[in-house]
Amino acid sequence: LSSPCGNSSAIPSLSDIASMSGYGADVVAPVVAAPSPAELEAAASHLKHVETTENRIPSVDPQVLAIYQKTWDDHVATHGVIGVCKAVGIDLDKYQALIESGTIDSRETFTKKFLGV
Repeated sequence: LSSPCGNSSAIPSLSDIASMSGYGADVVAPVVAAPSPAELEAAASHLKHVETTENRIPSVDPQVLAIYQKTWDDHVATHGVIGVCKAVGIDLDKYQALIESGTIDSRETFTKKFLGV
């Protein structure tokens, strides 16, 4: 074979490349055939039964939820939303825009935004 660039030097085979690299021809990966229609159908059938997260209700450890709720109750009146976030360890830099937006105005909104419940 000749090079697609038009020069007449032969293009080395995979086994030639393997031997030039110091590795044996057994190191070069063989060409894998495309899956058969039956294999594709079996894979598609399996994928249809995989659970998705679209309809799943988010859950959180009840103790974590209780901590977030109690911290809200204990801190929001005196320290505001920022104080509550600091108390539970929320990254204020990461969520600055959300915290300062004024959309977190209740315990339910707070736990929904930061815990998903």
